[in-house]
Amino acid sequence: MTFFVQVTEDLTPTFAVSAGPAQQYRHAVTVSAILPVATGGDTTPTQALTYSVDPALPACLTLGDTASTITGAPAAEQAVATYTLAATDVDGDAATLPFTIAVAGNALPAFAAATGPATSFTVSTAGSAILSTATGGDGTLTYSLGVTPALPGGPTYYAPGTALPDASPPADAATRVITGTPLAAAPYALVATDDEGTTAASDDDRVSLAFTVAVANAPGGVTIACADPDTATPALEVDEGRSGTCTAVLNARPTGDVTVTPSITHGSPAGDTTDVTRVPSALIFGTDDWFTTRTVTLRAGTDADAVNDTATPSFAVGGYGTVTSARAVAVAVRDSETAGLTAVPTFLALHSGGTATYMLKLDTQPTATVTVDVSGGTAFVSAAPSALTFTGSTWSTAQTVTVAGGDYAALDTDVAVTVSPDPTLTIG
Repeated sequence: MTFFVQVTEDLTPTFAVSAGPAQQYRHAVTVSAILPVATGGDTTPTQALTYSVDPALPACLTLGDTASTITGAPAAEQAVATYTLAATDVDGDAATLPFTIAVAGNALPAFAAATGPATSFTVSTAGSAILSTATGGDGTLTYSLGVTPALPGGPTYYAPGTALPDASPPADAATRVITGTPLAAAPYALVATDDEGTTAASDDDRVSLAFTVAVANAPGGVTIACADPDTATPALEVDEGRSGTCTAVLNARPTGDVTVTPSITHGSPAGDTTDVTRVPSALIFGTDDWFTTRTVTLRAGTDADAVNDTATPSFAVGGYGTVTSARAVAVAVRDSETAGLTAVPTFLALHSGGTATYMLKLDTQPTATVTVDVSGGTAFVSAAPSALTFTGSTWSTAQTVTVAGGDYAALDTDVAVTVSPDPTLTIG
């Protein structure tokens, strides 16, 4: 019987280097390291080189069976220790490679205090604040707001409890600057994350600091502004029969409804209570619309006199803490009438020895009794009565003046009518 024996060379695996690279890991930080790969050795199509390490890797680290990889997150810190990586072929031949592993402590970020100082804003006023800084951590720290209310901003009020995405940053993630126009104070959390941190709430590389957005009231009071309807100047002057406006707005957010009630104090002429009126009779401001301007219309009525009237609108405030009034505004009413006399007819033709009459009345209502002195122009003409008296109630009632001619039929003359305290008028 004849048979053949095939003798093959026993191959041994080898590493191309005499030592593996030193491995530097961090406590509780996930790693995926690739060690040197061996070549050669006796293998089959279904069985490659296998790898092992001695002594056992630090807790929570795993070596791949057929690939020289280390994965996991070290469970504890560890000083430098030497390990031996072995690559073994199918018939048990092995190559070894020494390498070292060190596990350093994870540098965690931290704030110096458990809570941060309150930021300082003024209600409904744009502002900014720089929040506290954290120290430590691995690499660069970035900042974000935690799962707490969004920063308040106007005119919408964000109530406490409104959720914010966990990784949503403030205005500047590096400088910790927050900006906004807050309407009310509320609590927040500043989160500092290092380069190894994640968005997981349990991640040790993230640390949070509670702080409060403190919002102070703006200078209290009610702002009143008035404008002339023609010139838009702050001094409110209104023509008789026309209207002007004043506006009112609160300076700070109230805790409840605020009522602003306009009223009119009448000046001159004394006793006149109808020359200036206001609409509406009250203004209501709520907690959601307190910053909306309200308008008061002031209307100047018409009268019969020729006197410029004055009035002072004032504003009472209710429900606004210690603020009980707003500034008063002086209003001047420009009168449209002109003082004077009206005579009917304006010319008289007299016959020798005859008489004629004309009627005389005031053009506007006087503020005091007016006496009209009547006299003839010459010795040939007489006028009676010698004086007429008009009061505030009789000024528009015409009174009669009788003119008598003398013996000279051809004489024409004027009758001079003197009005006191108004100017002298001549009627021919």
